[in-house]
Amino acid sequence: MNFFLKWFLLLFVFNCENPIDINASNDLNNTDECLINDNDLTCDLNENCQWINNQCVSIDSHLCIMNYGGIIDDCGLCSSGITNLIPNQDKNICGECFAEEFNDQNLVVKYDHDNDKSTEELFCSCPDSPTSILNDGCCGIIANNNYFKDSNGNTCDPNISSNCNNTATRDACGVCGGDNSTCKDCDGVINGDAILDECGVCDGDGIADGACDCFGNILDVCGVCNGDGIPQGYCDCNGNTLDCNGECGGIAIFDCFGICGGDAILDCEGNCGGNNLIPEGTCDCDGNIIPEGDCDCDGNILDCEGICGGTAIEDCLGICNGTAVIDECGVCNGDGILAGACDCDGNVLDECQVCGGSGYNDSGCCGNDTRDCQLVCGGNAQVDDCGICNGQNLSKDMCNVCFGDNSECLQGILTLKDWYFDFKSIWPNSECSGPINYNYYNYICTNEVCYDYSIRFNEDFTFDFTIQSWDESSDCDWLFDSQDCLNIATTFLSGVWSLNITQVSPLLLNGNILCLDYEPDDLEDFCFDDISLLNNYESCINDPSSCDNNILYLSLSNNNQCYQEHYSTEGYIHSNNLNNNIDINELSIINQNILKAVELRKNNE
Repeated sequence: MNFFLKWFLLLFVFNCENPIDINASNDLNNTDECLINDNDLTCDLNENCQWINNQCVSIDSHLCIMNYGGIIDDCGLCSSGITNLIPNQDKNICGECFAEEFNDQNLVVKYDHDNDKSTEELFCSCPDSPTSILNDGCCGIIANNNYFKDSNGNTCDPNISSNCNNTATRDACGVCGGDNSTCKDCDGVINGDAILDECGVCDGDGIADGACDCFGNILDVCGVCNGDGIPQGYCDCNGNTLDCNGECGGIAIFDCFGICGGDAILDCEGNCGGNNLIPEGTCDCDGNIIPEGDCDCDGNILDCEGICGGTAIEDCLGICNGTAVIDECGVCNGDGILAGACDCDGNVLDECQVCGGSGYNDSGCCGNDTRDCQLVCGGNAQVDDCGICNGQNLSKDMCNVCFGDNSECLQGILTLKDWYFDFKSIWPNSECSGPINYNYYNYICTNEVCYDYSIRFNEDFTFDFTIQSWDESSDCDWLFDSQDCLNIATTFLSGVWSLNITQVSPLLLNGNILCLDYEPDDLEDFCFDDISLLNNYESCINDPSSCDNNILYLSLSNNNQCYQEHYSTEGYIHSNNLNNNIDINELSIINQNILKAVELRKNNE
């Protein structure tokens, strides 16, 4: 029912003496807002409801598919399937949903001057209240099959020049608003009679008498324009030659006696006209016979008409040269797959376009597809860690907290600082727990070499090691009289550093795994397992000055040892009263790399 008509009837019902009580069937325990409506008029007032099979029900795309096997049409209504509703039945001829219907008496149309538009294109393209005549015709109310009337009631016929008087005038060619170009002849004369001849010449004489083209060529003896006639060696235009009787295309030939058209042939002994001929039933002088099943010596067989080497065959009904064939279902002269079916068993295509299929599965999808969190069949959208469909965890802050404000990160590292080695602790386990085996303050000595070092993390993600080394035999106090130490040397290392968390700013990054990739290939690249700072990410955000001078802890574990290195931006002073000579293999990778670098420098000096 038309949408506007429903509204009119509904208003009429409400003004009757006994209006319908829309709450009459209301069940207080029922949460379906649509079930309180007991007819299609009141049901359609709710955009969430639809009258289907004498019942007002809540409807959406999913329910339409699951409950009725239908589809949502262009007007937003559930149709097809078991609804008994035709899709888009609420569209008018112009494709508008719940809009005005038209008949022959009130069609708003545009007269089609060029006769190149459909009826729908004519009146659906017109303005609702035409006030002027359009250039290619008239837009108005249809009066009869021959003319139209515009909104002012004036007759509008494109063949009458007086009708073209509102926005334009007709040119000499009868076109509203035209420029006299549509009826010019090839000489440019309006309504002139000059035309292009077959040679493309305006008002020309065309092909000259006796000629076959515009260039003056003539037909040859074979009827070819500007052709070469009969080719040399042939007697006609069909490629035939003269036989021995002088007949063009004849078949007469000389026999073995040289007689034209004679029948003498060589026998098996090579004698012309001899009697020792090929025996009857054989194929040659050697006595070879025709193979069984063949009808001549050339391997031909009899066709169904009894012609040796013929092409006639029997059809599937056994009729010679018959037309019966086996259809796609394997039936002779059958009808094949029936109209509307998709196979020979009479099955039809289901909603998933599967022949004889069972249609949608329990998820309302085809095949084994299920609906993702966006209700898309076969889709890959998933609910992320923050409970958002297809959110891809974009709601997490840099601290990996859903809807966080980056305030819960516990790690962080400041770049553009020189971090001085303060001390190293080594535990005999991988958990960095319990009594410490070794503590090294300010410097480490092994294999008669002592060294101290610092590291800088540059903004371009490169790092620089500065290593101070000296001979242990100098017996000096590095902390207080380093100038008296013997053979002080400086070694520089560089490489690339990275963290496993996104950069926050050029100076502050968040992460818990720091990796060092050394430029010398003979040094071992590695990653620290854990990072912690005295003033972490949150404290640096709240008070940047608290991180100007900071303390950095870097930890690295293996199967039987744990290493933790302490760095500061100002260098802490500690006493180093322990025996620092240990096996290089007991040191961490960073210390082993430093000793290798010092040794390489010595070897290159």
